[in-house]
Amino acid sequence: MPDFTFLDRAFKAITAETWKRVNEELARYAVKQCEVEVSQIRADTTVIETNIHYPTDSSLLWDSYRVLSRLLRAVRTEAPALCPHRFHDTKAKKDLVYVHRYVRSKAKVRQRSWKRRFRRLHERVCGLERIAASLLKPWRPVRISYCGGLGPS
Repeated sequence: MPDFTFLDRAFKAITAETWKRVNEELARYAVKQCEVEVSQIRADTTVIETNIHYPTDSSLLWDSYRVLSRLLRAVRTEAPALCPHRFHDTKAKKDLVYVHRYVRSKAKVRQRSWKRRFRRLHERVCGLERIAASLLKPWRPVRISYCGGLGPS
């Protein structure tokens, strides 16, 4: 899996002239296919400087947990019988904070501890994924699973 430094180097390898030619060719193709009417194109941009964090495995897991629990809570408000589960957002968040805090620690005890907490966070996300998949089972013939791969439902 390429990281951000690889992508950064790849984008820097493409010159401004090349980008200009790519954009012109895409515009010509869109007009040719009648997908875009030139008289209606508007291009306004605003650039705002901001600090971003590059996604880590644990932050992606937390984002998945947060979104899945929010969606499952919405299902529970509409049909409580379909989703009687409890969600432990605070516990998952504590695991995330612990991993972020001690991932660079050199102590063996801390290494074992943050890895255990990371596995627990991963298990929580997989648990929510299983709950969501069981809710979708009646409507989908094939299930795509983050934790288990592709398989029949």
